[in-house]
Amino acid sequence: MQSFTNKEILAQLARLLSSSQLSGSNVLSEFLNFIVREALEGRGDELKEYTIGVHALKKEADFNPQLDSIVRIHAGRLRRALKEYYYEEGSNDRITIAIPKGSYVPAFEVREVALVAQTDELISDEMTMHSNGAPKEELEEKPIGKTSNHKSSIAVLPFKKIGHGEILKYFTQGIGEYLSTELTLFENLKVVSYHSGGNILSQYTDIRKTGLALGADYILTGSVHMLEGAIRLYVQLNVVATGDQLWAHTFEHKDFNEKFGDFQVEVVDKVLADVAGMNGMIVRYEIERKSGSSRESSNGVPLIFWYRQYSHKFDKLTITKAKKYYEDVIKREPDNAFAHAYLSEILSGEILLLQPTETKRAELAASYAQLAIEINPYCQQGYLALAIHFLLSQKNEECVHTLEQGLEVNPKSIDYRGAMGAMLIYAGDFENGVKILDKVVKLNSHLPWWQILSYSFYSYHRKFYADAVFWAERVNMNVAWIPIIKAAAYSQLDQPEKGQVLLDQVKRQFPFVAISEAGLKKLFTSDKLLLEIMSGLKKLIA
Repeated sequence: MQSFTNKEILAQLARLLSSSQLSGSNVLSEFLNFIVREALEGRGDELKEYTIGVHALKKEADFNPQLDSIVRIHAGRLRRALKEYYYEEGSNDRITIAIPKGSYVPAFEVREVALVAQTDELISDEMTMHSNGAPKEELEEKPIGKTSNHKSSIAVLPFKKIGHGEILKYFTQGIGEYLSTELTLFENLKVVSYHSGGNILSQYTDIRKTGLALGADYILTGSVHMLEGAIRLYVQLNVVATGDQLWAHTFEHKDFNEKFGDFQVEVVDKVLADVAGMNGMIVRYEIERKSGSSRESSNGVPLIFWYRQYSHKFDKLTITKAKKYYEDVIKREPDNAFAHAYLSEILSGEILLLQPTETKRAELAASYAQLAIEINPYCQQGYLALAIHFLLSQKNEECVHTLEQGLEVNPKSIDYRGAMGAMLIYAGDFENGVKILDKVVKLNSHLPWWQILSYSFYSYHRKFYADAVFWAERVNMNVAWIPIIKAAAYSQLDQPEKGQVLLDQVKRQFPFVAISEAGLKKLFTSDKLLLEIMSGLKKLIA
């Protein structure tokens, strides 16, 4: 039975429109205001894409939802903004307003008022030490000080249209807004309102002046050319401070009229893969520009620097430095979700590399990951860190579930999707894992070493033993998995001499690894793959 009035819903709408999640976006505010008031007036059945596009988003009367997906794009943004509001500012609100997937009719519900769950106590003396020796409540009251996780700002300017036709018009109008919308999913970026860029474009011709007027560090520009049914799209990433072009890409499509939507998705996915994320052009440029001669210092480097070093080198020295750096960041900034997530992954890496027997470190890694998610439920890195902990703990179902949760935060992150694909393979979900990885490789072939290694695991499982050796040899790392899987593959290829040499290498370089089912279970988290590996190794140790 309904336990609220229309007046109460409108009051809740007013709170939402004045929130930090919506007050800065006229588009989302107009969208929500329109659909809520229409629903209250009994016109919910009329809330279709065309109606919302014309009346809420101020599209022209000839707006065609089949060609222009702008309503669907902003609906996704609005759903995320509402979810974030009720996690944070609206955590104690009695009435919730949501937009169920597959519909534009808002849903109104009453919920029990409950305070946001408090963070669990730190699990050990070591955890307390890493938090500067103070209880969590005391840490939260301390000033944060200068953040290490500066967000670079980026603006997407409306693309130039060269040619004629309705499809070209809709594509050119939509591609910039689509890019601007999807960039908001990346937590390391602050995205300037797309409409602000359009309004200021006519005032300046110089990238530097335009960027300064918008308050942007980087600007994405582009143009769309139509020639005899084929389309060519140019996209450039520019540095505002210098006016330099940092990155550019050309897209071409011959069957544009038939593949309109697919081409739009292809362009956006590729731009996001090259520009945003941990290995994107912006992060690499920021590290190169800011680090300079202080790379070995814990001061002045972007927060992601030591995590990238750890991911690429994966050795004891780098782990030690990275661990110390993030411990220091957490002391200064106890609510820095990324620092907690990165430290969790580094502790898990320490377990993998050194194979310590105590469980304390694993519990600590899990707690840092959980704390990252509690601090910021949209910290995708926190979900990845927690999934890694579950994988190493042989909790594969929990691992997959956590990966799926994290994917919802930003399904466009190529870094996360690559990590997810590799981890699914390691967890034994071989086919789904390789499907995800193959799509990632098409966008960016420069995979981290541990994702390349997962192809070796997949190949061995499929009995493609020569391919398993090939992929393992592409990994230029001194880790135990490589000689082990190569030894098993050579055994299956009836080349026992090569396999025996590799097993001897394992005994010399990794004495803590026992060549037995129990010993290798720490390295191979899929029981199925472990048995397959052992079937090859048994021919060598019989």
